[in-house]
Amino acid sequence: MGVSPAALWGVGDEVNLAARLMSKAVVGELLVSKRVQSATAADFAFVAYSAVQFKGKAEPVPVFAVTGPHKRRAIRLPEPAYALPMVGRQAELQQIEEKLALAAQGHSQIIGIVAEAGLGKSRLVAEVVRRPPAGVCGVWRGVPVGCYQHAVPCLEKHLAGVL
Repeated sequence: MGVSPAALWGVGDEVNLAARLMSKAVVGELLVSKRVQSATAADFAFVAYSAVQFKGKAEPVPVFAVTGPHKRRAIRLPEPAYALPMVGRQAELQQIEEKLALAAQGHSQIIGIVAEAGLGKSRLVAEVVRRPPAGVCGVWRGVPVGCYQHAVPCLEKHLAGVL
């Protein structure tokens, strides 16, 4: 059973076009065809150049220069603005502040806030996020896990090898 040369080497119109684009590029420049630009547009930024007439092509070919990876922006949802002060959650806030103090000392902490719907979890989290000591922690928001016992295996899986 033999292997065809096409299986070992890139051949065809796209390869020929890539070689011609390479010959047109200046040092450090990466030129691509419209097909490659379209396929990678979500990941890279491009500048469109004037179409170039290449040997063997009936029409000028659109040419793009890669300018770099897209800078992905994190989406930050606005925190709800609560006009009234927090009431009745001093014990929970103190417990969270103690955990944040431990984190500030370099002791990793995970704070889980679990309760039935409508009991003020979002309000409590908004209060904590509004006032953490600078540089102490990040807030990792997840999707509801249903109940706490389902969260433990998930945390164990994600923390395996970290602790």
